[in-house]
Amino acid sequence: MEDPIEAQPQGAGETPKSELSQDPSPAAWLARGIEDVYYQREAQVTWWTILGGIAVGALVTQLADVISQVQAGRWWLVLYFVATALIISLSWVQTTWGTLVVRWPISVVTALLSFFGGMSQSILSLQVTKPSAWLVAAFMVALTSVLYQTYFQASGAWVAFGPEYAARLKSVVWMHGAFGGAALAGALLLRRYPGPTHEMLWGFFALSVMLAATWLQDRGMKMERSMLHIP
Repeated sequence: MEDPIEAQPQGAGETPKSELSQDPSPAAWLARGIEDVYYQREAQVTWWTILGGIAVGALVTQLADVISQVQAGRWWLVLYFVATALIISLSWVQTTWGTLVVRWPISVVTALLSFFGGMSQSILSLQVTKPSAWLVAAFMVALTSVLYQTYFQASGAWVAFGPEYAARLKSVVWMHGAFGGAALAGALLLRRYPGPTHEMLWGFFALSVMLAATWLQDRGMKMERSMLHIP
């Protein structure tokens, strides 16, 4: 008796190449649904990851200079280096988490704000051995963050949250603004009263604020996981 497998014509059961080469129906390109949301989320994360990677690269270029400065006695520059690493990391976490929990469609405004935010972080990374310039760059980072969140509020990005939680998000925006204002004041003071002691104090201030911000971000994400039933 002939084996049915051997009797099957060669290539039987496979999709003809002519069908594979055909374009999908135009209706498939016109369809819109949850896949579009997934795509926009992935695109936002990819864009911000590229910008964050550039900032990390800029920070790495300063590592040898920081080490030589520490060996020369300016050990407090490590505070600025670590604070910068936390800013870049926390910014990536906030952005990627935001794409998951807020209404964040692709737009020219968000793309430009992301660009200026990433550029500010790169400038920040290049100034870790110059505390006064670093504080100016920190002000730029904070200002971009405030503009971002203000745009989110105006565009209805927080629609997933109730009024009570939205009030908490507004308080976070005010905290970013306060940090930016303090950083700008610190830069002006260091310009007028330069010296190791002042650089040291502002370095401890920056690192303390970033450690607190990291803790608050982690706490807020846990609350949002529970609120929005995210695994």
